[in-house]
Amino acid sequence: MKRNIKSGAEQRVYPAPLLRGKSGAGFTLVEVAVSMAIIAILVAVGIVGFVSLQKKSDVANAAEEIANVLKLAQSKTISFELNSRYGIYFDSASSPGSYTLFKGNDYSSREILADKVYFLPDAVEFSSIDFQGGNELVFNRLSGSADNWGYVSVRLKNDVSEQKSVYLSNLGVVGFDPPPSADDTARLKDSRHAHVTYLRLIDTGSEYIVLTSEGNPVSQIAINPNLIGGQFEWEGTVVAGGQDQTIKIHTHWLNDPVNDTQFSVHRDKRFNNAPLEISLSGDATGNIIEYSYGPPEITGFSSIFVLDPPGPEWQ
Repeated sequence: MKRNIKSGAEQRVYPAPLLRGKSGAGFTLVEVAVSMAIIAILVAVGIVGFVSLQKKSDVANAAEEIANVLKLAQSKTISFELNSRYGIYFDSASSPGSYTLFKGNDYSSREILADKVYFLPDAVEFSSIDFQGGNELVFNRLSGSADNWGYVSVRLKNDVSEQKSVYLSNLGVVGFDPPPSADDTARLKDSRHAHVTYLRLIDTGSEYIVLTSEGNPVSQIAINPNLIGGQFEWEGTVVAGGQDQTIKIHTHWLNDPVNDTQFSVHRDKRFNNAPLEISLSGDATGNIIEYSYGPPEITGFSSIFVLDPPGPEWQ
């Protein structure tokens, strides 16, 4: 025992206090403080890791929801729910980013009250939207495909390397991997489609679309039975030049008081190799579009009611 004499009094000096466990082993206050600091660091690292994992999960969940909504719009179209087609419009300018499942032939002429809007998580944004150069797509009733197929990508706002894409193939397949690019050296390329602006009032009750090939009648398609939601929509296979030809004709707007009528004609070169002319029974001035011998290329029109010049809408 040490003695410290001060003012004639005897004082005792005790060793530093110990924290003892059940085993009798002791820890100093310094050791406890160090342990507490280590635990705090580990907890902080764990929280940061959890937040990062949660944000990555947000990207995956956002992509998954987009894929599900695409499939939903596709399913509604194939089943012809409420006698309509359905599509998706992506809006990267909104905050947060959003996309709309809409009812109609395109977003601009949709039935607004039927809109269902979906939002991205706050930490996620669109990084790329490319559906044949646009930000909307509409599914086709018979095939479940879309004319403007492509992809949309989402990413973390604070880590652009964390990204995931949703693809829609030209066959209507929705997935997270790029569609395989088939070797096309031995096949005819897709002719895409043409838009034809037509300036005459069409009698939808009695007129029909006429298909001919080199002056020979191919088919007559009545307009009235093929009206869906006020728009003409027909897709089928006809025989021209002794061979099957697959074609689709529909309108974006029909007898509109401002825009008249716009036809959209689709001919895939893989399935078409004969010359073809398309006209209306009520228009004696000529055809609205004509295709050359296979592989078919658009060569022009002769109707005086087709807007001239056709310009870049001819693809």
